[in-house]
Amino acid sequence: MIDHSKPLADELARIGITSVTHVASLTNTEQHFNALIDALAPQGKLALIDDPRPWTWCR
Repeated sequence: MIDHSKPLADELARIGITSVTHVASLTNTEQHFNALIDALAPQGKLALIDDPRPWTWCR
């Protein structure tokens, strides 16, 4: 279990996870996009159901 009030990368590292293969972003994708992509393994899958503004928020 991770503490969602702390940075995602730090919490994943704390429990020994270096990357994930699947991410489901259900809300606030704009706010968390870069952290989610950083955690995602190459060829990983990202699913989202919210409606972020078009690509103004990614790197």
